[in-house]
Amino acid sequence: MILYGVLLPWFIRELLGLSLRLWSDASPYLAQIFLGAVAFIALLKDWRDYGRLSTRFGKYVPLGLATLTLMITALGIRDTEQARVDQGKSQQQIAQMSRQIAQLRQELTQPKPKPNLVATFPTQESSEVPIKETTLPRNAGVVTVQFSIYNSSDVAATNGSVLVRVCTLCKFAEEPPGFTKVAGADESDREHPFQHIYAKAMMEVFTLKVDVPANVGRAAIGVFATCETCLAAKQQQLWINVR
Repeated sequence: MILYGVLLPWFIRELLGLSLRLWSDASPYLAQIFLGAVAFIALLKDWRDYGRLSTRFGKYVPLGLATLTLMITALGIRDTEQARVDQGKSQQQIAQMSRQIAQLRQELTQPKPKPNLVATFPTQESSEVPIKETTLPRNAGVVTVQFSIYNSSDVAATNGSVLVRVCTLCKFAEEPPGFTKVAGADESDREHPFQHIYAKAMMEVFTLKVDVPANVGRAAIGVFATCETCLAAKQQQLWINVR
């Protein structure tokens, strides 16, 4: 009976403690609490019947069964609580993974910004870009043209090229520095490769010496600027008024 005096208060404290902590959502524990209480009450009720089994050991049989019942009930309640905790953690992990997947899907489906390369006559002010027309003198039939490429986007342009094309009646008076004539390309085309143009940055200024016929007072320089992440290049025209 001394053991019951220890076990019974402990069992009651366990039940009350769990009930107070989990009262708002105690339905998973009700069946275990109910079955444990019924078994415990039944053993107390039949104490004398069990005691008659043996004059020597009979009184310990219900004691052992009652102790085992209390232990099994308490362990069952603890296992259920731990399972609920693990389930809550799993749900949190699943929710976090779902958010990450949704964010990744949004990043994959959202179009990424592309570099935008703009041909312009030289300027120190990016707000003036693009300057598409200028007036230049003719010296001994040769017009010296300077231009550049401005990256107006917020992303860098990498591994690209600038192709320049003089007008049909014009020709290069000399090979422009940094440009090459690609094999098989038209005589009016020259190409300059580049590795990197930073966002909101201007390339170096290119210089072309172009032989412009005397009867041509207005000529166009065609520029194609592209890179590995740029959209398909379209011809941009820079107009020269020759005087």
